[in-house]
Amino acid sequence: MTDQILKRRAGRPPIPPAPQNAADCRTLIAQETVKTTPRERSLRYLYRLLKAFERADVQAAAELKNQLLDEANRLKQAEFALKQAEYRRRYELGQQAKQLKQARG
Repeated sequence: MTDQILKRRAGRPPIPPAPQNAADCRTLIAQETVKTTPRERSLRYLYRLLKAFERADVQAAAELKNQLLDEANRLKQAEFALKQAEYRRRYELGQQAKQLKQARG
């Protein structure tokens, strides 16, 4: 295998993978801006993609916050229902005690 000569492919290099998050976009923007002749069009597209990733991050944080608030509200309602049930139990117990006193007295 070592005696075989590997042929190099001529032509255009392979396309790099697309950025998957905001950090990848920032890295690509930094790489493009340090070039001697940065391409304005690619920078424009990268900035648009960066803004889209940032909006998605903000939206995800807002959805998580809403989920946590919903869970907190549900727990508060359950706590309130438990307090109401305890109050009713004690009230009925007091009414039974009154009826027993009246029956004896």
